[in-house]
Amino acid sequence: MITSNLAANFSYKYIDSGKLKQYYNDFGTDAESSYNLHAHNLALGLRYSF
Repeated sequence: MITSNLAANFSYKYIDSGKLKQYYNDFGTDAESSYNLHAHNLALGLRYSF
């Protein structure tokens, strides 16, 4: 709490959705793509109460 009416908050979230692999064929050539699906989310908030 900053003042009696104003508060601040901070949050952090880590999301890991695993791995994704794609196999495809472009013009006769086999190809593969792979991705690691994760995110780091930061949030900062201010709340004013009347």
